[in-house]
Amino acid sequence: MTVAIVLLSTIPAWAQAPGTRDPYGSDPYGSPAPYASSPAAATGPMASSDPTALRSGARWGSLMRQWRGARVMAGFANVIGLVSTGLSMSDTIYVLAAHYPPNLTTFTKPPSPSDSGQALSYTSASSSVFAFGLAAGGLAWRHHILRQLGADTGRTLYFSGTIVGLVGFLSIATSYIVGFAPGLNPHDQSIAVLATSLGGSALCNTGTLMYATDATRMQRVWKRITTF
Repeated sequence: MTVAIVLLSTIPAWAQAPGTRDPYGSDPYGSPAPYASSPAAATGPMASSDPTALRSGARWGSLMRQWRGARVMAGFANVIGLVSTGLSMSDTIYVLAAHYPPNLTTFTKPPSPSDSGQALSYTSASSSVFAFGLAAGGLAWRHHILRQLGADTGRTLYFSGTIVGLVGFLSIATSYIVGFAPGLNPHDQSIAVLATSLGGSALCNTGTLMYATDATRMQRVWKRITTF
């Protein structure tokens, strides 16, 4: 009896009855552990920044069209910004040459928004705001595209230009409020309009110029991605 118990205890684990499991070891002939699932693919808009993979992707053509559209917006913004700068310089020259607005003892009629000096300032201010808005939209669009590709250059300069331009926009809005407010001294009112409109125009054009600097840096990155 003792011999039989010893012999039974020496039976290897693999000889146990089918369907049973050795509690002290793993089953060498059991089902293998399931393979670990591969890491899920990146779920971002563009998972890879490899140029070849990007070019073969379905969205590559769409990104190219978006980039060209953003550059067209920036081109119009730059042209309008140059026109605005020219108008501001012309208005400054006119104000200095004509001594506008005249003193209270010399003018024949009170200064008004229809005067050449104020009309030029309003035109330059409005065009500078329009240029700033176009530049901001186009540059934000390109930042978004590069971010999808994992190659964004950073937005410090973009945010700085936005702050400068928004201050200019507020200054120009103030010029319109002051210019059309009733009951003010015409001479002082004209000076306030010129100061706020020309100053705001200069700030908006400065913001547009900062955008152009950021856009130049982004264009170099875009060329590195698309040149292959």
